[in-house]
Amino acid sequence: CLCGTPDGGSRNCAEALEVCAVDSTRLEDVFRHAVVEEPRKWGVDADQDMGLRFSICIGARYWVGRQLLSPRFPISAIDDGLCAWRRLKEARSVVYLGPTNRYSILQRHTPLELQAAWRQLRKVYLDICVMAGKDREKVAASLLDLEASHASVRDRRMARWQRLTSRKHSRRCVSKKTNK
Repeated sequence: CLCGTPDGGSRNCAEALEVCAVDSTRLEDVFRHAVVEEPRKWGVDADQDMGLRFSICIGARYWVGRQLLSPRFPISAIDDGLCAWRRLKEARSVVYLGPTNRYSILQRHTPLELQAAWRQLRKVYLDICVMAGKDREKVAASLLDLEASHASVRDRRMARWQRLTSRKHSRRCVSKKTNK
């Protein structure tokens, strides 16, 4: 498919999505165009004829060891799905969104900041699942299971963070004493 660009030109959808990944409004417009308008140009209904659905994948590896996947949204509910995407993106953006590994996330955020971010992300994720017709208790139980199975990994990372933080603090104290 060809998607319009701000300068009036066109490019394929993958390139257009890459270009506007930073601009949420533009990304939504390109996505909507790709899944609603393009099929319509060919006389096809993306929802009825193709059964097209989409879901939102949100990073949660630090907290549960994997990404979370939202319920699927039919194209007929594209506005609900895009609203869910915006809400999840906002909740997740409290924590650094760039590339991290199992250690670097704790170089950017304290464990308390990460806990607060998880509480918010978890709440929004549960709300979205309920909005999509899922049972809140079942989804909450599933999240608790994921959290529990990943707890030992989080605990090890926390212990490492505490050791490193303690060493940095000790070095600063020694340095201050030596400079006096």
